[in-house]
Amino acid sequence: MGHSRGGNAVAKAVSYNRDFAINNRNNGEESFTRIHDIRGVFSLAPTDFDQEAPTNTAWVTLSPYCDGDVANPHGIYMYDNLRYNPDNVDGAQFMITSIGANHNYYNSFWFNDDATLNGFDPYCSEASPIEGRYAREDQERHGEFLIASFLRLFVGGETQFAGYWGGKERLPESACPIGVETCDELIHLSFQQPKDSIIVVDDTLDASSLEQNNLENANSSGATDVLFWCSPSFGGGWIVETILPMAIWIVAFRPRRFLGRPRFRLGIWVLRLTFLLCSQKRGWM
Repeated sequence: MGHSRGGNAVAKAVSYNRDFAINNRNNGEESFTRIHDIRGVFSLAPTDFDQEAPTNTAWVTLSPYCDGDVANPHGIYMYDNLRYNPDNVDGAQFMITSIGANHNYYNSFWFNDDATLNGFDPYCSEASPIEGRYAREDQERHGEFLIASFLRLFVGGETQFAGYWGGKERLPESACPIGVETCDELIHLSFQQPKDSIIVVDDTLDASSLEQNNLENANSSGATDVLFWCSPSFGGGWIVETILPMAIWIVAFRPRRFLGRPRFRLGIWVLRLTFLLCSQKRGWM
């Protein structure tokens, strides 16, 4: 189990463990030649700078909806990258979205409320009348249940909470905010079916999906103003994905220093939203 960059690291450990080129390389030290039996990996609010694909292993990512650190939840990219990966033939993979959770409250050492950086979303702002934030203690409650039950099932072989991970049982009351009996509407669980249990109609992995689906039938559309294919990555290389987001960050989040007193607040918010789009897979927030 790993949190934030640690969540990235534990996902990378899966591929590292199976990379025979690395396992058998001798850099003057004892070679790492024995493949370890990694049975389960929990990536908590992870970064994903290298498009990790923890294939053929029980794996789950938890994405806090009000994450102000990894504001463009990278774990979702990992989950999507596994969906049609031809090498992924075994292992249960899950994605959890925790509505109202921030990045730091899963960690007893990181004390600040990073969700304040997500102020553009009224659900994540404690000053908003419609906010839905967790208290630290309540966020820890479901974090402890999800991490412990996942590892107990897929690593330890205990089946007490297998019903939840199979989508057949509710979260226990101990995982909900204090005084709340059921809270499944706050913790959204998704999981990928085995490949032999699904029929893929259209994976939309390339632009040809606009005209033809995986069953070789024609696709068509009507009454649409705009129709285009959206690439899984932002595109444009490191200049677009790194330099441009940083430039937008400077202008949008430090306007008084670089632009003087802002006169058009709407324009500033547009720049902030543009930053979120451009920073895809870079975790600048």
